[in-house]
Amino acid sequence: MLKIILKQNMRYVLSLFFFYFVLFCQSQTTDSSYKNKIIKSFSTEQGLLHPDVSSITQDKDGYIWIGTEIGLQRYDGYRFQNYFYNLGTKRNLQNNIVKDLLVDENGNILVGTWGDGIHTYNPEINNFSDFNSIMQTDAIPINNSIQCINQNRDGSFWVGTHKGLYNSSQTKQLDLYINNPKDSTSLSDNWIKQILECRNGNYVFVCDDGVMNLFRPESNDFKRVSINNGGGQVAIPINFVYEYSEQTLLLCTSMGIYLYDTLSGNYSPLNSKSNNENSLQNIEVIGLYKKMNGKIWVATYYDGLFEIELGINTGNKLDIESVKNVMSDIVVNDVFTDDHGNVWIATNNNGLKVIINKELSVASMAIETEPVYCIAKGIDEFLWIGTMGGGLFKYNLQTHSYKNYTVSSGLSSNYIRS
Repeated sequence: MLKIILKQNMRYVLSLFFFYFVLFCQSQTTDSSYKNKIIKSFSTEQGLLHPDVSSITQDKDGYIWIGTEIGLQRYDGYRFQNYFYNLGTKRNLQNNIVKDLLVDENGNILVGTWGDGIHTYNPEINNFSDFNSIMQTDAIPINNSIQCINQNRDGSFWVGTHKGLYNSSQTKQLDLYINNPKDSTSLSDNWIKQILECRNGNYVFVCDDGVMNLFRPESNDFKRVSINNGGGQVAIPINFVYEYSEQTLLLCTSMGIYLYDTLSGNYSPLNSKSNNENSLQNIEVIGLYKKMNGKIWVATYYDGLFEIELGINTGNKLDIESVKNVMSDIVVNDVFTDDHGNVWIATNNNGLKVIINKELSVASMAIETEPVYCIAKGIDEFLWIGTMGGGLFKYNLQTHSYKNYTVSSGLSSNYIRS
């Protein structure tokens, strides 16, 4: 019974954790509009296994899962729980190099590893099993290095590896797609970097050669899309594809962002209205992620994290209306927004960073001067916060107002321990 209660309250526990940091932490960012944002950094000193974080996701119980180069971690708002390879133990993780994470429709955590395929963690029984046993097939070699995993709307899977692309149907049949040098309608390369399922049901795959591959189900083959630099012989590598609309894809490249029209097949650079110092032109962009407010996070290679807002210009063409540099001098591997609007940023050798949702901010609360010893939620919409010297605070989660109780209010002491 206790386990069930804890699971039901995990999302609340995480929100308390972020509430705590909003009261006590302040961080500087490169853009003035983010000075009131709270950015929390996790390094190995705070319990992170490795500064190179590859993937982040959130399970149905609210836990944050983090994939690193030396193991898997689950974060509950207070501490990390680590999962490692243990020689001779079949029900543990079988490889410590985690490349991708996915929560499937049944709530299982799919862990894509480098060299040992996919492992499935079942939170109900707290153990790992081989993905092939779940799929009732052994068609995916166990020693395969996984790059990306996608569960389609019909429940089937696409799995990208360094040796080709696998597709599983609902009948458990697995198809393998690989590059054929003599066939221009085959995959452009066997190393799959990204899988994108579009709103209209089409699939897009980005390969390590920098080519976008559009899957054509009617002929069971691919259309290759490359970006040529001014008609030159050398193509601009495509790193990532973001679906802006059914007709427009945004292509992240080593030379900024390009617009791709899915109907005409034409592409053009995504320009900025103002050529300011934060312009994304000539910057290597490696990922785009939608914000809850409709804006877009832009992950770059060593130029940091940006926030952009897109709009239609007078020529009826999409362009960048505003650019904000949020973090500088980092390589962003993944960006994930949790259920509370907090933004988790996986970096390459700079650990894990979290931008706290400003809606949880309580900048005017006097509690920021006192150490907090305990936090509890009542049966109503109030949060009780006990401090070491500042008395007891009653915080209204709906109105974001509070009342402070001290010895002058009748408390026997201003030191609240539980």
